[in-house]
Amino acid sequence: MKKVDDGIDEHEHEHDHDHEDDDGTVTLVDADGNEITFGILGFVEDEEVDMVYALLSPIEQLEDEGDEDESPLDVFIFRYEEFDDGESFSSVEDPKEFERVSQLASKMLADEQGLATADEE
Repeated sequence: MKKVDDGIDEHEHEHDHDHEDDDGTVTLVDADGNEITFGILGFVEDEEVDMVYALLSPIEQLEDEGDEDESPLDVFIFRYEEFDDGESFSSVEDPKEFERVSQLASKMLADEQGLATADEE
């Protein structure tokens, strides 16, 4: 896992989409066969490349968000595509693409929380 600024992480394993629940979660299976349930924080569209990205955080962290531990959430970025028969979540492997989407995601999350990003300060 690579850590980048603003609490945005990249998960380096390929994932198969298992299912999306009606409750705003998605369960992905990593390369080792481990199921990981994520809460869907939102979606970011990169109009430059006409691609949509999902911002996901492990459900355990979201459930613990009200605790006194003020640790930042781990946010994972996946390419998101919809098909007639379902959805696909895939890892972002290209460092330039990941950096571009990380900036878009940081701005979106900051806007939702009413915070200024490093570019705006």
